Amino acid sequence: SFGGNPPFTTRPLLYFSNPHVIIQYSRRHFTGYGSQMRNPDIPPITEAQAEALDAVHYLAEKYSLGLNFQKGDIQFINSLGLLHARDAFKDSSEHT
Repeated sequence: SFGGNPPFTTRPLLYFSNPHVIIQYSRRHFTGYGSQMRNPDIPPITEAQAEALDAVHYLAEKYSLGLNFQKGDIQFINSLGLLHARDAFKDSSEHT
């Protein structure tokens, strides 16, 4: 967590909770992101853990499905069972 108390908890990224397989993956919790700095109280990840995060990241990218959303489209997803990401974008008068 970022500034939480306790400063961190441990849990697997992928686990089974009958009858569901659950995955929660976010690299920013391990590395920080933008103005959300990595909590210095969190122990550093090991090389094996970094490789495992890379494997999840690259496999998700390799098998990703791109959706062509149009203005007004809505997407509902279960963040515990589906990995999702956003591409970079910039608002403009043409694309708002």
